[in-house]
Amino acid sequence: MAGCFDPTCDLVVEELNRRAVPVFRADMAEFPLRLTLAASLSGNRWHGTWNNDRRTLDLASVRSVYYRRPTRPKFPEQMTAGRPGASLVTGPCHEPDR
Repeated sequence: MAGCFDPTCDLVVEELNRRAVPVFRADMAEFPLRLTLAASLSGNRWHGTWNNDRRTLDLASVRSVYYRRPTRPKFPEQMTAGRPGASLVTGPCHEPDR
């Protein structure tokens, strides 16, 4: 997760590609219009996908996340200004099993 124009992140992605490590690069500014999340928590494991116009990421395959100053999400005008995050909740929230 990093801004679209982040030369430091570009270097990290290049090195990971050189090492043949799969990379899914995204900027939160793409969410929710061009970057979508479909996820559920089962026990202590996440299941689902992140999707953008280039790739799909299976959440079960994620080993680590590089989080470097992503741009804030841009919500559609149709979403209520006071509660943009409310649309992200699609099921009951609970503490994961420990």
